[in-house]
Amino acid sequence: MPSQDPNFLEHFQEALKGLKNKKNQEFVSKCNILLIGRSGIGKSTLINGIFRVDLAPAGSGKPVTGKLTKYSQPGCPIIAFDSRGLELTVQGQLNEGDINKNIQDVEALITGNHQEFPQEKIDVIYYCISQQNPRFEDVEESWVNSLMKFKIPIILVMTRVIEDIEESEFFRYFRDREQRENGDLDTLIRCVTKAEEVVQDRNKIPVVPVLAKSFTVSGGHPIPPYNLDLLVSQTASLLEEQPRQAFISQQKASIDLKVQQSQQLVSIYTAGLSFVSGLPAPTEASIPILHQWMLEQISSIFGLTDEEQNSLLKSEKFQELLGVTVASSVSSLIGYFIPIFGQIQSVVVTGASTSALGLAWIEVLKHRYSKLVEKQTLSPEDIQDFINDFVEEYKKYCDNLGEFMQ
Repeated sequence: MPSQDPNFLEHFQEALKGLKNKKNQEFVSKCNILLIGRSGIGKSTLINGIFRVDLAPAGSGKPVTGKLTKYSQPGCPIIAFDSRGLELTVQGQLNEGDINKNIQDVEALITGNHQEFPQEKIDVIYYCISQQNPRFEDVEESWVNSLMKFKIPIILVMTRVIEDIEESEFFRYFRDREQRENGDLDTLIRCVTKAEEVVQDRNKIPVVPVLAKSFTVSGGHPIPPYNLDLLVSQTASLLEEQPRQAFISQQKASIDLKVQQSQQLVSIYTAGLSFVSGLPAPTEASIPILHQWMLEQISSIFGLTDEEQNSLLKSEKFQELLGVTVASSVSSLIGYFIPIFGQIQSVVVTGASTSALGLAWIEVLKHRYSKLVEKQTLSPEDIQDFINDFVEEYKKYCDNLGEFMQ
């Protein structure tokens, strides 16, 4: 029992403080992405395809050379910096003078010395190359090599992939380089085409093929977006903790990644609130508040805005539900759904109910996420449907816990 630990109260208070700080830091952290690549290669389409909000405005992907551009939206912790487009000479080669201007711009941004965007921290670099223009110039290779000195994760993103990637001459070019391992960049490149190949080493450079937007080939056959979920998983595996949380919350390509992050959070709250139940009142009175925090944080992981969270979690109907199910008495609630729980210690009861609440909320968000992405605001009918689904899922989890305990 926690109460047998003479230092338990002190330890728990520290843990509770950590949970509170984590809640208060919501959206304080951000993720800054640097986009590099030739003009018209689909950088803005790529960034808009990954996130729930369109960061890059319409028309920003036109093949024009310009200055470093910052893309952001109110309330979104993702910021994208698009370097000036790399242009070709009349001979079809990249303009070295243009690249040098880009290098100066980019290095000033990375080192925090950019005049227009000072003190910005870049968390990951997407160096975009197109399958439709299958050349990786020596000057590009030299630039990628020089970027390694900044110790920022670099991902080579092959855009507009509309053919079998294993048959792609350009991808085979990188795969062959990976096998040779006899040059500076060759030893770093790793081709990623499936989840088990995702690179965990920040000193390696993964190459990920994607199609960010559906494409119709001759004959009218549509090709759906491809591998955005793989790019998201690869990016998340290389980011540091705080930008990783911001990135996962805003990306829309991988629901599984959101589910995994949310389940880890539920585990933290389940363990922490099991300790709460071993303490005397008024500590137990904080349980409903912590349950609310948990559901809010799960909602943030799924990318719900403050307005959407308020419309759901702070609606009168949902608060009434919490009042009936949680705030009254965790023990009596579980006893109502699963009579056997009345015979179990409060530590187990509290942990079980916390887990059921969190997992049920994850399940509802998972099933309804596509509608959330489509809609800007939730109607009263949407809110009621969410609540009804949550009640049903919560009862199912409680029933499953009861069967397990028997």
